[in-house]
Amino acid sequence: MSAASIKQEIIKHIGSSYADYRIPLAHKILKKKIPLKDLFSVLYLEHPTSTRFSWLLGDISVIDPSKSKEIIVEGFKNFDRIHILNFDRTLAKQCMICGNDLPQKLEGEIVDRLFHWLNTPGISVTTKYYSMMALFNLLQKHPNLKNELKISITEQLTLNTANFKNCAKKLLVK
Repeated sequence: MSAASIKQEIIKHIGSSYADYRIPLAHKILKKKIPLKDLFSVLYLEHPTSTRFSWLLGDISVIDPSKSKEIIVEGFKNFDRIHILNFDRTLAKQCMICGNDLPQKLEGEIVDRLFHWLNTPGISVTTKYYSMMALFNLLQKHPNLKNELKISITEQLTLNTANFKNCAKKLLVK
């Protein structure tokens, strides 16, 4: 099965799909070693196809975390072209999955966006959570971020949910 046939299958079926369709498809893409770059143009299609495809990318990276870098590069490079509700959450989650091994050429931009998402009112609490976790993971590689992250987390404590607050407090202790 080629990338083109997988892409056509995605375009035809993913808009009405659920996890029971996406997970086996993610496994198929990985098993057949279909390059994700050959599928990324689906991100630029209309909703719900683009949104569900972004969920498929999330499924792929959960199964094979090494794919996160590829998703991050494409997502940040074309962020302004992707009109998926809460795509910031998708990218923040991919950054969390990547740990402290983000794509080097985009690391500065990624760190700036993660801090922006963590500190900006109106950004979903889930995006804030993934941003906080991704930034925390980066402290091993960039300890100079510690004070800025500590300030950001402290400011967010009273502005978010109880679950966020509990997680944030645990990170502040660490």
